[in-house]
Amino acid sequence: MATIDQKLEAWKNKLLDLGKRNRLINYRDTKRSSLRIKEPIIFELWESFVVNETPLEFPYYDDEQISLFENNENEVFEESVLTNQSIKEQQKSLRSLREKAKTAMEEQGVNILYLSFGFLRWREDTKSDQYFL
Repeated sequence: MATIDQKLEAWKNKLLDLGKRNRLINYRDTKRSSLRIKEPIIFELWESFVVNETPLEFPYYDDEQISLFENNENEVFEESVLTNQSIKEQQKSLRSLREKAKTAMEEQGVNILYLSFGFLRWREDTKSDQYFL
């Protein structure tokens, strides 16, 4: 018969998903679940966000401002954060990320919204040719 310590260890292992379905271990870049920050550069972002605890602010534009921005490519608009998506797509992605994070917090009590600074590339076996992020 299993001891209490063995049962507790088994329960802990069930709580932590170490399989490929866990997106924290096996990351997949998708259109709505990720946003790559191009500017500020990583060191400036770290200094501002982590060291100085300054909130990360993305610009917000309504539809009229977006069309003005897209039609006037030569005009410079002040942007606090530059990403890999158009402004319209960026706003959709941010909205989706906010909703997913809010739902997870309400339903599971877990914060799933993270900002990462780089990725670790790994493989399950030294003989494997398949890498994971």
